Amino acid sequence: MLTAAVLVASGAGPVSAGAAEDWAAPVLTSPAPDTLLTGTAELTATSESPYVVFELATSASSTWIVRRTPVAAGPDGIFRDTLPTAGLPPRFVAWVRACSDASLESCTTVSEPVPVRGPRPTLTPTKPLPSVIDPSVTKQVSLRVTGLGGSPATVDGDVTSRQVHDGDVIDVAISSTSSVDLFVSLRQCNSLNGQVCERTGLSLTVRKEPDLTLWGPSTMLLSQNGDGLWETATSQVSLDSRTPLTARWRIISAAGATVAGPYEFSADQIREARNPAPWGTRILIDPKERLGRPLPAGEYRFEVETTATAPDFKKSTRKSETLFISNAAPMTRLTPKTSVFYPQAVAATGVPRVMELSPRIDSYEARMTGFRYRVLTADGKPLGDPIGGIGWDQPVIAWDGAIRREGRPATTAPEGTYRIELIRTIRTGAGVDESDVYGPVSAPFTLRRGYPDSVTRSVAASARSSWQRTAVKQNARVQRGKHGVLRFRRKAAGKGAARVTSVHSVRIPRDRLKDRRMRIRLHGAWDNPGDVKIAVIAPWGETLQRRALTRNRRHLEVAVPERWVRADGRLRFAVQWKGTKPARLDRVVVRYRRYDLTS
Repeated sequence: MLTAAVLVASGAGPVSAGAAEDWAAPVLTSPAPDTLLTGTAELTATSESPYVVFELATSASSTWIVRRTPVAAGPDGIFRDTLPTAGLPPRFVAWVRACSDASLESCTTVSEPVPVRGPRPTLTPTKPLPSVIDPSVTKQVSLRVTGLGGSPATVDGDVTSRQVHDGDVIDVAISSTSSVDLFVSLRQCNSLNGQVCERTGLSLTVRKEPDLTLWGPSTMLLSQNGDGLWETATSQVSLDSRTPLTARWRIISAAGATVAGPYEFSADQIREARNPAPWGTRILIDPKERLGRPLPAGEYRFEVETTATAPDFKKSTRKSETLFISNAAPMTRLTPKTSVFYPQAVAATGVPRVMELSPRIDSYEARMTGFRYRVLTADGKPLGDPIGGIGWDQPVIAWDGAIRREGRPATTAPEGTYRIELIRTIRTGAGVDESDVYGPVSAPFTLRRGYPDSVTRSVAASARSSWQRTAVKQNARVQRGKHGVLRFRRKAAGKGAARVTSVHSVRIPRDRLKDRRMRIRLHGAWDNPGDVKIAVIAPWGETLQRRALTRNRRHLEVAVPERWVRADGRLRFAVQWKGTKPARLDRVVVRYRRYDLTS
């Protein structure tokens, strides 16, 4: 079986017709097993065949073989050849194969392989080096090349590539700004087979300080309010894999004072953190567990310090990342701004066309959370796909009543009762771990199609509370009565009719229909229906008399268009009294129309 395996490995083709003989297996007489061969292998063998070929290989089943053409026996009947050993590993094999003629294709029967040894190319410092090279102390390292066995090799890596020989010295410059490992490679190949190569190298650990990496987002959140979110924080820490060290962590305030810690890394944590994959070890940050109490809300720093413990290198490194601690109450509900909305009421004054909710989200949480929401039907099933677009700085949910599904046009949801559920995508603080948290769910609200019905509403004020000033007072006096009443009387000594003009102001709600007229209605008592009149004071200052719609001795009503209402919603008007008998003004009622937005 070994013979067949070597034949395949040697790459020998089929034997020519008439060339094959039933030779006995040749015998390799030198070198002896486990002989150290330096540079070349002096090979001898005996065989019944007229020719043999000597071969060196990396192993008994290797495809990488060093050989020449077949050789004939000498006058003494001994077959001899010399092969270069450069490029072969420190342990390799030699064997001899019987051949019918001087061609490799005629070679068939093979001897038993003989294991032999060779020198290994090495790079050795010319003087002892520290385990960790400090570039501020060591500027250059010299390495001596040995073990080439008289054949050249190529040096490369973090040095200029060139050919070297046994005994050559390679100078490696250490940059004063470098803090990375340097690798010098030595490669030696065989002159008969360029694919047979031996590579070795020397890695130099260069550090200004121990390596330290904190993985994850630049900020972490800790919110121990019992809602199950951010009750603890996690930081992923990677430590120097080639420098012996210790590590500890602490929480420091914005002023730099230590408020928790320092806490030493365990041996298992250090071992895990020195492993380059997967991204070190995770450190659980839980001040409530460590201290027995939560820390006050505010901005802190999570700091890790690592110190090298090599005899000749004891430097330290510190790195930190922002840690927000919040004591805000958990978010438990969403409150709709209105109980009903009308997505199709595009031009309707004062009609809510979107359903708005403003989640009370903690400011720290808002910085680390992605917000979306989904609409739920009355039976709790999702309506369409989740919707994004909620800003972290001013989180506002505004649903326009549309159903959205990926790859389909948006449609308006049918009339009915719905709820909105908040979706928060939370970053845990370690690597890229994220999770979706659903809730809270809003109170129910109603979606209506078209426009709502309009209803009449009124705003009332007593005569005295709406009274701003008296513009005209002739042969008369104004008295304040009970319950906000104003009384107009003629002076006792006066003759003829008395006159009073009082200016009033009433604020009209903004949800009024601005394409409908309002009505001012005076309630009071006067002797003659013609003694009292109303004049509206326009925003531009003009006083305009209004014709009475209804008039009697207790009521007076006039119509007022929207354009005479000031920008702040105030309607100003003058009550004019002229008469000889006393008059009493009780209250003012302004009636207006608005949409009925009850569900």
